[in-house]
Amino acid sequence: MAGSLELRREHPDQSSRIALGEELSIRFDGHLFHLGLSGLPEDRLDETHASLRTSARLGQVDAVFDELRGLGCLVVLNHPLITWNGVTTEVPALGLLRRHGPVIDASSSTGCAR
Repeated sequence: MAGSLELRREHPDQSSRIALGEELSIRFDGHLFHLGLSGLPEDRLDETHASLRTSARLGQVDAVFDELRGLGCLVVLNHPLITWNGVTTEVPALGLLRRHGPVIDASSSTGCAR
């Protein structure tokens, strides 16, 4: 998020083209997931950032996705095939997608499954 704000300050003529975003880490069913958030609302950016981070830190995944649903920002599931906890018998993202898939707009499969 800081990078987006810095770019907007350095290039005010392009600020409408620079989305405000961040990567948010959440834990779901014992797995670590990373959500790329883009297009966060500028008028309540600090409040939104703090609220999402607090809910994620407290393990309140449903609250995170409820808030994201209301924000209307782009939600990308980053690295969905990586098994951060070493489990390889199932794609861990399937459970997350079953529960919160309607809020996730896309996935980015950079990296390899471990």
